[in-house]
Amino acid sequence: MDKYATTVALNGEEGLPTVVWDVDHQSMTIRGRPIKLGDIPTFYGSILENIKGIMSYLAQGISLTLPFAYSEIIDDLQNRTPHYSFLGSDNPKIAGIRYQVLAEFRTLEWFVAKPGGGFEWNHSHLSLWMEGALELNKLFLMAIHIGGGQPARGTEILSVLVRNCQNGQRGLFALPGGLATVISYNKVRLILQWAGRLT
Repeated sequence: MDKYATTVALNGEEGLPTVVWDVDHQSMTIRGRPIKLGDIPTFYGSILENIKGIMSYLAQGISLTLPFAYSEIIDDLQNRTPHYSFLGSDNPKIAGIRYQVLAEFRTLEWFVAKPGGGFEWNHSHLSLWMEGALELNKLFLMAIHIGGGQPARGTEILSVLVRNCQNGQRGLFALPGGLATVISYNKVRLILQWAGRLT
């Protein structure tokens, strides 16, 4: 609870959010906003619909169907090398898809003519696309976390890495049955880091 309170305090909010349950425990209010428990599955469905819409925009008409069986994605679960991820360029299946998508984006709306000749990326078009990609990543993370049966704790979700880093292992893995997230962090270390910031 202290960790959550610290997070809230550092985000500029005063005190913990007030959560008040109704007498039947069928709804609650958080910061004065009512939430019915029956609306939570609808909320999750709306997240999935938003994901589909953003993916459709980002795909720009390109088919998103994998040209190979999901089981062909190779992930070395024991690899702790910095920057390693099954999504990296050393995975030939994934690298092939990445190249194919970039090749199909070679349309005039993605590029502008340079004054001295040649072409460069259309930065305004690219910025909008990247904003959509960022929003998609957030929604994916939320959908994976909530859909996996976990309560959505922002303080824990933020520790999930897509790639290994120098001092930590990634938390996104490709398994034969699908993707898996592993959330691991050291609460003592995290509390000491927060305490160091507050003193």
